[in-house]
Amino acid sequence: MTNDNMQHICVVGYNWSGSSAVVDLLKEFKENWDPEAEFFMLTQPHGVMDLENVLFERWDPHNVDIAIHDFMDFAENINRNQGKFQRGINYENHFKGKFLEATRSFINDITDYTFEGYWWIYDFRKPYIKWLVEKISNKFVPKEKLETMYYSRPSREEFYEAVKKYMNRLVKTISEDKNCHNIILDQAVQPQHPGKAFDYFDNAKVIVVDRDPRDIYCDLVELKKLIGKDISVTHDTSKFVKWHKDYRSFGKIKNDRIMYLQFEDLIKDYDKTVKKIIDFVSDGKGLTWEKPGMYFKPQISARNVGKFKDFPYLEEIKNLERELGEFLYNKES
Repeated sequence: MTNDNMQHICVVGYNWSGSSAVVDLLKEFKENWDPEAEFFMLTQPHGVMDLENVLFERWDPHNVDIAIHDFMDFAENINRNQGKFQRGINYENHFKGKFLEATRSFINDITDYTFEGYWWIYDFRKPYIKWLVEKISNKFVPKEKLETMYYSRPSREEFYEAVKKYMNRLVKTISEDKNCHNIILDQAVQPQHPGKAFDYFDNAKVIVVDRDPRDIYCDLVELKKLIGKDISVTHDTSKFVKWHKDYRSFGKIKNDRIMYLQFEDLIKDYDKTVKKIIDFVSDGKGLTWEKPGMYFKPQISARNVGKFKDFPYLEEIKNLERELGEFLYNKES
């Protein structure tokens, strides 16, 4: 299967909603391949979505220039290999040394021209010590401040084509030696905006995974993650209620290339749900189940269903049931 025919399967979930279970299941099929890395450059701060927002919602030459500088700074940081004295997430290794090259090519594709100039905001972006040294040295040896500035105003169509070219290049880099039809992209887009997958990838589908808020709540409190650490001290459910409602306030998009899935269904209605996923991914043609049970183990994942029943603070669970009734799985449970 050539890379040109690759289908991008974006599996996304709300925090602790169980999307990794779907990724594990998909890895068991011959036609699928999981590169085991999140595409952070799309949705994270200073990534593609932020750049798109500046270009089309609040365009100004200075804003765009700073947004492109931020994007490149972000890319250079995540490109670094994590070390004892260095921050990074190993994109240099993961993308076989081609990540920054592809990123610069993407920026070139959306840039009309560059020029040498300066803007006072650059001073605020520098570490204080560097700014101070430059200020002092400039007293003795005056030097004109110059930076490479970017001027960019593509159309939306040009921007989306450039992003797709960027993503295709990165996918090809890591999949050119893989005999697969589908590449699994974990958290490549956000569950609030699954439709962005079609702007950023050729031939894409999205699986959005959700889970009973009571169990998500239990996990956050138990692990003291995100707002869970605060709740574990205050036992106040109001922040979680707002968090959950706001995440889901965007609603579901009706699109035959987007599937909304409940994590619990993978456990309680396993055969039917697996068939549903296979049909969705393969357009009803089927997949070759090469390694059944190797990655996704329903008997283990079942421990994450109905956790709220053993939660020691029952009044908190009752509050969630009152406030988030429409989101509960099997409301009678």
